[in-house]
Amino acid sequence: MKTRNLDMMIYGYLLTRIHYGFYREEEPLPSAQRLGKLFNVSDMAARGAYRLLEKDGCILNVRGRRTVAGNHIAEQEKTNLDKFIVSEELMQDILCSFDLIFPEVFFYGLNACSEKEIHKLYGILDRPALSWDEPTLDFLAHVIKGLKNPLLIDLYYDVALLTYPAFLSRLGKSKEGWEEAHRELSPLLYELLRVREEGNRRTLWSQIARRCPAYNTEKGAVSEDTYEWGRRRTCLVAAGKILYKINSGEYPVDTFLPSARILAEQTSTPIITMRRAIALLNDLGMAESVNGKGTRVISSEKGRRRVKWRSPALNKNVRLYLYSVHILAITSQSLAVRAFPLMNVEKRRRIKNDIECLLEREEHAGTISYICIKALMDEMDLPSLREIYNKLLQYLILGQPLSCLQPYLNMDGQARELMAGLESGDALMFGVALKKSFFVMFSSSKTKAAFMGIEGLEELTLPF
Repeated sequence: MKTRNLDMMIYGYLLTRIHYGFYREEEPLPSAQRLGKLFNVSDMAARGAYRLLEKDGCILNVRGRRTVAGNHIAEQEKTNLDKFIVSEELMQDILCSFDLIFPEVFFYGLNACSEKEIHKLYGILDRPALSWDEPTLDFLAHVIKGLKNPLLIDLYYDVALLTYPAFLSRLGKSKEGWEEAHRELSPLLYELLRVREEGNRRTLWSQIARRCPAYNTEKGAVSEDTYEWGRRRTCLVAAGKILYKINSGEYPVDTFLPSARILAEQTSTPIITMRRAIALLNDLGMAESVNGKGTRVISSEKGRRRVKWRSPALNKNVRLYLYSVHILAITSQSLAVRAFPLMNVEKRRRIKNDIECLLEREEHAGTISYICIKALMDEMDLPSLREIYNKLLQYLILGQPLSCLQPYLNMDGQARELMAGLESGDALMFGVALKKSFFVMFSSSKTKAAFMGIEGLEELTLPF
């Protein structure tokens, strides 16, 4: 996939459907408003996709009525479409990654839906559409929206648009192939709604989980194509490396950091990116730059006074941090259960020692959860999964201003449970403790954010 521009991704979605005959000639295409609603994007992005299709001669636009062009050239469509079809290796990588993430997300999202929302889900499955997959895409999106997490919704739509051309190409070259798949999927979705209405959480989870295959530990073919979620934020990566050294005691409070040039060399980071990372640490209340001397690590109390709590940028960053912790709390146990058994005894012992060292320090809470997730990621041979979790971990740095506020986060109990799981080799014990650690982090951070007047988080809750 050479481009990830939103207009182009919707263009790829529409071109795929035109090529495989889901839109008949002279029948009206979906409105820009309908596409915007389906993919949670602005009408402008959908109109941009339609303009590109008009330019390529695939559709006609007569007085605002868009239809498939009668003389569109299938071979040219196929050439253009090939640019949007991800490799089979990447497709497998993404599907395996979502088999690890999606069961908990779907389960908790469906449980979070109100009776009104459940009724709406039935309506989505019942409604007529140009093709059955539109209601299915909308159904899954509404379930995920039940968790009220914009970052999670963004991930769903990003993957859906990226993989759609390859997914359609895989399932069949004709509508008959789709209809057969629909006959299998549609009753399953109705059944899940029925079980959800009965309130039987155990049966609901069983039906969802058994349809997701176990992780295959054998390495597959390496794809030259890679999944990248959102835009790169190398500044966060660089700041995170410095923050880890601050929290681990390598850069103590009231000492000066190495110069930006030295830090850039140590981390193989462009110096301009490192300067932005240092500026971010200043904004987050972790450090202060002193003219003629450098950048000094400061205490939590001093950091709290320096943070500009009314800044729109800080408010946005704190919300992004909480969205990330929310996702980690929902999915971390499942990740641990799958990845922990792949970890050898020596590595478990090393992580346990790292946690013990961090317990000796007062400001360690977020770092312990961070190193546990990183360790699990190292065991998974799924680049797309690592991309998703590395992005979530990058966003954790944005919650640093909340760590300056009392009461300070204390997760000693969860840390000891994590060490017990590492010592005994018990994947479930480790996973439950990791889930608890993110739950405590989320609950404490949300309370502090509300106290400091950060809005837009009222509906964001953990469903357990």
